[in-house]
Amino acid sequence: MNSESLKNLILDRRTVHNYNNKPIADNIIKDATECFLHAPNHHHTRPWKLLNSSQDQKATLAEFAIELKSKKKNLSDVEKTAVRTKYTNPSHLIIVTQIKCNDERQAKEDYAAIACALMNMKLFLWSKDIGTKWSSGSITSSDKTYELFNIDKSKLEIVGFLWAGYFDRKPISPKKEKPDEIWL
Repeated sequence: MNSESLKNLILDRRTVHNYNNKPIADNIIKDATECFLHAPNHHHTRPWKLLNSSQDQKATLAEFAIELKSKKKNLSDVEKTAVRTKYTNPSHLIIVTQIKCNDERQAKEDYAAIACALMNMKLFLWSKDIGTKWSSGSITSSDKTYELFNIDKSKLEIVGFLWAGYFDRKPISPKKEKPDEIWL
């Protein structure tokens, strides 16, 4: 790949919010995981563990999301169906965890390594016409989520979900800053 192709891949990538239910082949996920593992990682701490959720776990997570959203506002049946589709349609809903560490600086470096690793994975998947979305929020920090995925909260922290799947419509490109606007 030449530098112009790489630049185009980076500039073309979008966050996808709506997925169809076409499954991603295991070999593609394996290759994406290999890309994940080649991210910069200070001191080679390998601070990550990934867990792919089953269809049953995605359905349970969807009901929990409805429960959380219903605390903020009354959801219509259409809105509840949309939440269920959001959680169950993507081929993969990957739980991204960070191995806990007592050193604050190391923990920050580890989180940065995970962010870089996720970007590697996301770019690889985009090159295969597979969309992704990185999300966090109250559902990722809930004890109920830890229990659903049998994650020991004393050892691992859920730092987010990576949604991955095929999509029918490419999202519109949001307005971005110009390069010269960010340099001090």
